[in-house]
Amino acid sequence: MEFAGELKYERFLKPSFKDSSDYNINIERRLLSYKFDIMYEKELSGSIININGNDVSIETKFYLNPAHCGPVDRLFLPSATALKINAFPSMPIKVLIDVKK
Repeated sequence: MEFAGELKYERFLKPSFKDSSDYNINIERRLLSYKFDIMYEKELSGSIININGNDVSIETKFYLNPAHCGPVDRLFLPSATALKINAFPSMPIKVLIDVKK
């Protein structure tokens, strides 16, 4: 499934995965965790296919921190992927990602 979003920095809500960075993408809960019945933190695979209008192909994993009763899930990037994205210095960083369950 493809999702478009803006990369955000969130220091306090990151999941318990050791290599999770502080960068995440907010996705409406009804489109991800609710649809796939995911209740707990989960590692998902996928890729980043566009950054600020530039086509890229960065295979990565995402760390899902589900919203439970809130409106948005957060997909956190691994630290190595966040470093690759820092090559695009403009803020905000708009991304298009493809997530596989």
